[in-house]
Amino acid sequence: MNCKKKVVVLTLLFMNCVTLLFSQFYADYPEEEKQKLSQEYFRLGTYLLEIGRQEGIKYIKMAYDMNPELGVSAVDDSYLESNDIKYRFRRMVYSFVAGDFNHFFTFFGKSVYIAIEQKTYIQWDWQDRITGYSGNVSFPGFSPSMLFDLDSVAVYPERSYYILETYSQNSEIRDYYPFFYGKVYFLYGLSGKKWQICAIFDTKPDKNLLNSYEFSHDTAEITDRFLSALKLFSIGDFEAMASLFTEDIYLVDLKTSITRKELSFTLKGLIEDKSAPLDKNIPDFNFIQNHVRVMKLSEKPDFFNEESGFNPIYVLVLDEDLLNTENLHGIWQKYGQYFFVSENGIFRIMAMK
Repeated sequence: MNCKKKVVVLTLLFMNCVTLLFSQFYADYPEEEKQKLSQEYFRLGTYLLEIGRQEGIKYIKMAYDMNPELGVSAVDDSYLESNDIKYRFRRMVYSFVAGDFNHFFTFFGKSVYIAIEQKTYIQWDWQDRITGYSGNVSFPGFSPSMLFDLDSVAVYPERSYYILETYSQNSEIRDYYPFFYGKVYFLYGLSGKKWQICAIFDTKPDKNLLNSYEFSHDTAEITDRFLSALKLFSIGDFEAMASLFTEDIYLVDLKTSITRKELSFTLKGLIEDKSAPLDKNIPDFNFIQNHVRVMKLSEKPDFFNEESGFNPIYVLVLDEDLLNTENLHGIWQKYGQYFFVSENGIFRIMAMK
């Protein structure tokens, strides 16, 4: 039973046994105002129930008192989402002040764009960026309100994101984490079922800033996917590695396509018969990361099917230094360009050249 249906069932069960504890302050409100308010109280009640607080039932009952015709499908999702983001933001601040970084990092996506530095950090780099300074900041003397003005928090939608706006005047934090100082705008994107921080801006993000973020975000995601493929290859997990490719993979120079299964089978065969043995040493992935660049193509390459619908298309290019190093297995050095497309929001390699 999905969550909304559960809420309706709980509401019906308790409707007759919960006394009206709230005065009807809304009795003289205009009808349009009562309908809007009923949606807000319904969503607040739903949210309270979802985090285990049974007083949510009272808010749901009052929502139906205000508007008996209230339908679950008519309730605006943005109310619950914005409150969920405020709740997650407070938890993130609490965990930061407490020095509980394992919990702190769960509130961030796989990559984080920092506008003031014009840089995107992939997961492990972001962890190093935060914890590298943690020993220099006296967290025990901090309270959450000393880090951010929690009373000034505002949340509003923008494109497919939410922006949380807040303020900080903590000069000690500024010395180590300048992106947490002054006016701060946290960009939340939906990852699975969770809203996670994917960018931090020092000015209100407009169209140009969001476009810059999206390119930087895509670049980081593609680099991360490429490194993941190399890691899986280095431990001999060819089936998992092949899942990072599209179902059909085009080999440009050979003018032919192979499937994921064929790719996995071929690589396994080359390794097992010693034609291309795996390196004993673990590759230096930091070196590799610093010697690739990602570009967004303005036009589809000739070898892409015009009807494929893939847009945009990115190409990851290996630097010359990477093509002449032992850090990269010879199989990967055969190709200097890897073309990526997005399938249901996940970047995969579709062609190699």
